[in-house]
Amino acid sequence: MKSNIDKVYSKLPNKKHNFRKHKVDLSKLDDYRKEFEEIEGEVSELVGIIEEVEVLRNEFNRKFDITSAKEKDLNERYNELFKALSDLGADDLATQAFEDNNKLANMYYNQDWDSETLKFFRR
Repeated sequence: MKSNIDKVYSKLPNKKHNFRKHKVDLSKLDDYRKEFEEIEGEVSELVGIIEEVEVLRNEFNRKFDITSAKEKDLNERYNELFKALSDLGADDLATQAFEDNNKLANMYYNQDWDSETLKFFRR
């Protein structure tokens, strides 16, 4: 009479398995890990660059806002000054103020800023 364990073993297949076919090439795992670590390092560098760009963007916007406010104020004072100089008949001084105001407008608005770059920084 067979014992319980013999009955269980008798039901198992008698086929031998060739595990050599299932051999895992460990060098593939090493290659995978190496590439993973390279990408991980590159992503870390990208994060650092994004953080630096964010600092620059904030600094640009701060300075841009300050300069815009100064330019707006100066332009308003120019209008008052030009009118006052014209009323006094000081045409040479009015012309000088006019030329300076044009230079200001050209200096501020005619920069070679790429519009997409400016939009990126101003968002």
